[in-house]
Parts: sequence; structure tokens; C-alpha cells
Amino acid sequence: MDQVLKARGSSLRIPVLAVAVGIYLPIELEVPIFVGGVVAWLVGRAVRRGGGDNGAVEQANHRGLLISSGLITGEALVGIFLAIPFAAAQSTDVLNVAPEGFDTAASWIGAAVVVGFILWLYRASLRSSE
Repeated sequence: MDQVLKARGSSLRIPVLAVAVGIYLPIELEVPIFVGGVVAWLVGRAVRRGGGDNGAVEQANHRGLLISSGLITGEALVGIFLAIPFAAAQSTDVLNVAPEGFDTAASWIGAAVVVGFILWLYRASLRSSE
């Protein structure tokens, strides 16, 4: 389908890797892929609106992809490092320092951090094309 869209010159594309990953991952793990696609689309629109050509769009998307890959790698490394105390204590509460009843505030703080990362990724991707 992606090759058909490419041959027609469509601006809409279907990334093969995202589709393949989406087939076997649960929906909560597919959301970051979707958000990344939306950010890439917004960056492309902003670059084109600023007078950039397809090369500038590709450069911005490449920078965003590198940053995103680094974030994914960092998350994997943190997961590995956190497994050490969790396995040693045989509990995931070993590093819990949050007071009782902090769940709601933690959810809001987490959502704010995610929005902050999305905005940062958008701005960092655009920076390469300016």
C-alpha cells in the first residue's frame, strides 16, 4: 500500500515498520508511534509553510527520528538499571518514595512531562531546518 501511495505522489504514506509493529503490540504501546507520526506530520507542515523543500522536511524528520531513537534507547537502559534493585529486593516498591495518595498528582505530572517531551521533540526537529 505504501508503494502505491508513493507511486501516486501522495503526501500520505504508510510506514511499513509502524504497521508491522502495530500488528503484534498492544494499543498502549502503539500510541507513542502514532504520536511520533503526528509530530513528524506537524514538523513537515511547518517546514513546508516556512518555504522548505522536501529535502528540508527529510532533514527535520531525520533529526526527530534520531532524537526519538535516543529516547527509546534511554528508556530501555533505565529499565535495565531499575531491574537490578527490583530483582535484589524482589519487589517493585523498593524505590517508592511517593507519599500515600500521590497517585492522582503523579498522573498529572507524568502527563505534563509527556506533553513537554512532545513539544521539545517538535522544536528540536524544526531547529535542523532553520
